[in-house]
Amino acid sequence: MLHDTVVHVSPTFRFRLISRDQDDDAFADAAIAAEASFIITHDRHFEVLHGSGYRPRPITPDDFITRFL
Repeated sequence: MLHDTVVHVSPTFRFRLISRDQDDDAFADAAIAAEASFIITHDRHFEVLHGSGYRPRPITPDDFITRFL
């Protein structure tokens, strides 16, 4: 662990949830492997995580700030 809120992960499994963008797919893999609660983004590609059965939920920066800060 690097800090209390940062975890270094190297996913060894590819979930292949975001077929339209390999870079986004890599971030989704990392978030799932790290058991992250959220992916903070405006990118609509991550909407496939809703209802996927995996923990990370996409949330916009504004929504995150409003709900948690």
